[in-house]
Amino acid sequence: MNFEFLDHTSDVQIHSWGDSLSEALEQQILGMYSYMSDGLKNVEDVYTMDFEAEGSDRAATLYQILSECLYYFTSEPFFVAQSVEVVDISDKKVHVRAKGESFTTEKHEPGTEIKAITYSNLQIIENGSRVDIYVVVDI
Repeated sequence: MNFEFLDHTSDVQIHSWGDSLSEALEQQILGMYSYMSDGLKNVEDVYTMDFEAEGSDRAATLYQILSECLYYFTSEPFFVAQSVEVVDISDKKVHVRAKGESFTTEKHEPGTEIKAITYSNLQIIENGSRVDIYVVVDI
């Protein structure tokens, strides 16, 4: 897994990275799910969900897709992903396909609740063959 959690005043920052924007975004989404579900222990590939989002620029699009994934974790069907694939991505639109299952406390160990994605210090850094994404989430 190419993500880590960094302390941030009253929040947490998720830092993900990859060889491309798609890979770094996949890791960012998995990092978010991992934070909320204790490292994705016991999460199985039961069904697939597609998420789409649009934004005015790359940062807004990232914010929107993470918010969409968070929404379906905190409401029906309480979806938690075991794997994520970026199907299509541009600066203003993204389509993500995730495989996983519905989160239940009978099967999954809860992690820390994420209340919201924030724009605070949201960064997408492209440096040669590596892309880093930093997102602060409200916990």
